[in-house]
Amino acid sequence: MLNKDNDPNLVEILNDIDEIRVLNYNKTSRKLELQDIVSLKNALQKEQYQNIMMVNEKGNSLNVYGREKNGKPCGFVAIIENTQNLVLIDLIGTIDMKKFMALQKKIPIKAEDILN
Repeated sequence: MLNKDNDPNLVEILNDIDEIRVLNYNKTSRKLELQDIVSLKNALQKEQYQNIMMVNEKGNSLNVYGREKNGKPCGFVAIIENTQNLVLIDLIGTIDMKKFMALQKKIPIKAEDILN
């Protein structure tokens, strides 16, 4: 599903991923407020996640957190939000960040595309 074009570079990146969960929330219907998001980010830090990337673009915010076990990446969480929506992506496993960044330059991922 993620690799519709059978890109071998994407296969290499996804190879060490055990599980991906994506949760979409409408902030209004879920009654999510700023403090809820702050609490979520604080909980990630308590679980030893480090903020590894932050992007703010056109009213959309993306925060990516990573966690290591025995010196190796073992999980990532992305929090993508705007005024209406919140998307959580929980990835268990590992991604070669150098390969991901190289692929991301070829296929720009915009927060607005995920949120809409």
